[in-house]
Amino acid sequence: MKTYIIKDEKSPTNYSLMNIKDDGTEEVVKIEKTYKGEPNTLVLPTNESNRKYFNSKKVDTSNGKIELTYKASISIGTTSRTIRPITDFMDEDEKVTYEAILAKAKKRREDESKPANLTAIEKAERQYNRAKASYEALAAADKTETKPADETKQPAAKKSKGGK
Repeated sequence: MKTYIIKDEKSPTNYSLMNIKDDGTEEVVKIEKTYKGEPNTLVLPTNESNRKYFNSKKVDTSNGKIELTYKASISIGTTSRTIRPITDFMDEDEKVTYEAILAKAKKRREDESKPANLTAIEKAERQYNRAKASYEALAAADKTETKPADETKQPAAKKSKGGK
């Protein structure tokens, strides 16, 4: 079966859908409407080419008749999972080993993300070490910034003479 869009003055949109069956019989279906806000986009009735919309300018440039080829439907958005999990391909011994490895890894991840249980003395030592490191960094920066006393003094401002 072949499907064409043809120019048709009798249709409300001036276009019709013509289906030519394998035995040669023709069926003409009027295209009743255009897409809202797009006067050149035709909303097609159900057809064998699986098309839902078509631009009328393409029909006009092809001398009033254009064949529609089949176009497969596509889904935009989420789809369901069709891939089987890896454990479906394992025997029982492999599944037990796999699950044991996963359990160990999950436990290590949980242990790593937990804050360490520190005593008051350990907390104070960490705080002391951080403060000491900050002090040493500031002292080192201060030594590099200090200059000899002569350079730090600014020259005295000149006094202006009275009069002109």
